[in-house]
Amino acid sequence: MAVASLRGLAVAILDGKRYVDRMTIEALKAAIAHLPSEDRTALAAWIIEQDMKSWDEQIEKDFSPGGKGMAMLDEVKADIRTGKFKPFEEGRRS
Repeated sequence: MAVASLRGLAVAILDGKRYVDRMTIEALKAAIAHLPSEDRTALAAWIIEQDMKSWDEQIEKDFSPGGKGMAMLDEVKADIRTGKFKPFEEGRRS
């Protein structure tokens, strides 16, 4: 697969087919299928890393002041203060 930049557009050529700018999922799958095993493994690791970064960013956003998780966190804190929930060690059966 050859990849080049043409006037700011990404161009990929695979098996004589040219893909410009955004490739479809099917085209990406086909391109990935032609990669050597080591490259597929490196790509998979990179995708997992990107997914973990996105997850971390979303959690940070949700539980920052004004985030959509803050209301839930405030409810849980209120429930703990009113005795509705016990700390894990206290609620555990021996």
